[in-house]
Amino acid sequence: MPSVIALLECREAVAREGFESWLEAGREAEEHVAAARQRVDHARIAREEVLRAPAEEGEVAARRAESGPGTGSDRGAGGADGDGWGARPASYRTPFDAPSDQPSDDGAR
Repeated sequence: MPSVIALLECREAVAREGFESWLEAGREAEEHVAAARQRVDHARIAREEVLRAPAEEGEVAARRAESGPGTGSDRGAGGADGDGWGARPASYRTPFDAPSDQPSDDGAR
């Protein structure tokens, strides 16, 4: 018959293995929590950027509206001579792209 001390030593070894296993599971859980927190932070930052963009566009539109039409302040990324939004730069113009402030040569004089 095994001695009581031998049985206690065996139980201690099994308990130690279980304890080490639970410690490892706890470490892995902490790593998962850290990764999840990082994803939450990145998502929060991205959300703030997405919400900030329309607000900034609204401020630009409000400033453009306050300056009034025809002042030239609402003209932006257009051609070099300020043809407005979406106009082609002068280097890309064709003879068919007459600027809006000059009469086109369509033969109807």
